[in-house]
Amino acid sequence: MARSDENTVFCSFRMYLSNPQHLRIAKALKQLERDKTKSKNQFIADAVEYYLDHQDATKNDQDYITRSELERMKLELREEILTTLRLEFMRTYHPYAMAPLPEQPMREQTKEEKPDDTLMDLVSDWD
Repeated sequence: MARSDENTVFCSFRMYLSNPQHLRIAKALKQLERDKTKSKNQFIADAVEYYLDHQDATKNDQDYITRSELERMKLELREEILTTLRLEFMRTYHPYAMAPLPEQPMREQTKEEKPDDTLMDLVSDWD
C-alpha cells in the first residue's frame, strides 16, 4: 500500500543499462560513498538542484560570435597593432618627424661632484 504523506512526492527514475549515459549514472550511484552523501535520493536531489541553479547562469554567459564577427575583430586588432608599431618606429628611428617629447629636467650637480680638471682644460680650449 502506498503512503499518503502530503509532504512527500514520489517519482521513479528508470535507467536502461543499454544506454551508455544511464549505465554511467547507475555505476556512479552504486559507488556513492556513504560518508559524503546521505542517500541516493539526496544525491539526485542535490544534482538536480545544482543543475537548476546554474542553468540560467550558463545561458547568459554563452555569448557566441559568428565567424564574420571574429574576422572583423582580428582585422581591428591587427590594424591597432600595426598603428602602434608604426608610431613606435617613427618615434624611435625618426625623432624629428614626431612631436618633441617633454624635456626631462636636468640633474642638479651635487657638492660631491667636481668637474674633471682635464675635461675643463679641453673645454676651455674650444673657445
